[in-house]
Amino acid sequence: MITKKIISFIVLTALLFSQQGNYDKEILTAENQIAILKKELLKNNSELKSLETKSVKEEDRLVSLQKSINNSVSLIKAYDKKIILYEKQLTNLNQAVQRNNLKIEKIKNDYAKQSIHLYKNDRTLNDYLFSANSINQMFYRIKYFSVLSEINKENLNQLTITQQYNFTKENEISSTLSKTKADKIDREKEIQNLAKLREKQRKILRNIEKNKQEIQNRIRNQKKQINELENLRLKIIAEKKQYEEQQLVQYQKIEGSFLKNKGKLSWPVDGRVVKGFGPQWNPQLKTTIDNPGVDIETGPSEGVKAVFDGVVTVITFISGYGTTVIIDHNNDFYTVYTHLQNLNVNENSSVSAGEIIGYVSLNKNFHFEVWGQNKKLNPITWLNDKN
Repeated sequence: MITKKIISFIVLTALLFSQQGNYDKEILTAENQIAILKKELLKNNSELKSLETKSVKEEDRLVSLQKSINNSVSLIKAYDKKIILYEKQLTNLNQAVQRNNLKIEKIKNDYAKQSIHLYKNDRTLNDYLFSANSINQMFYRIKYFSVLSEINKENLNQLTITQQYNFTKENEISSTLSKTKADKIDREKEIQNLAKLREKQRKILRNIEKNKQEIQNRIRNQKKQINELENLRLKIIAEKKQYEEQQLVQYQKIEGSFLKNKGKLSWPVDGRVVKGFGPQWNPQLKTTIDNPGVDIETGPSEGVKAVFDGVVTVITFISGYGTTVIIDHNNDFYTVYTHLQNLNVNENSSVSAGEIIGYVSLNKNFHFEVWGQNKKLNPITWLNDKN
């Protein structure tokens, strides 16, 4: 992944090469970087498409889970209706049993009353039968008691059968009711599990959407970077002829050797180095970031001085670096000054060592780089040790 810092360095390098007059090489560099970005763009588009496909599948799964939850909820409602119906049946059966018990008691009581009635009148069944005035009357009396006994017996038998049926049905309904309640509990647990799965699915979808957004932002940045490089390439071609004519005159004004003054150059600002050259650990990002120069903490609006005679070849604004000035010291050596404001110089103007080219911006952090023969060099080894 091409980072902002790398892109910024590419832009600075492109500007540097263009000021050297090595336009063909810079155009090739820009085209190579454009090709890299386009390749990454295709990769990100493919990854985005894959995530969109995955998102659709996960959404389908979420819909399926929701349907299962809805079905389970409907089933629980059906269980509730069954439970109410079974409970009503049990209530009716209990009431029927009570009514049967009352009937049985009534039959028993009626039979007992008849017996008591005969006893109170000192007439046993035999006396009652044999006191008949005739044989026919005795037979009628026997038949009466026989019929009465059969009726009571039949009623008791029928009530007993009904009672047994009610008890059997009550046990059957109780068992079904218990099973229905157990099934309802199982279904409620299933709904809880489905709800957990649904939340997990929603989390997956949120992560997918987050990743999609990150990739979309990445794609937008890559397209923007490609456009910047394309515009830069066109600008280099358009300015090539004018640059060569101006630089030829300006380079002739530079006196002395930048290389021979290694370790003797004056500091661009007074302050404390807070970030050195090369790989630097970033505790916030938890990664190592390469620093192409040094960062110096200084006072706001501190004057920034050229460290050696040269020609201002680039004045530009770069995201993350702010206003940036590049000075050409001839023989492929350059110094880079960033986070500036209130400049005192213009492009193609000559500057002398110690001359104030501008002032540090309000953030009080100044970034300084030294380039030599197309390489990033450690500025500390070029500056004197008086800071």
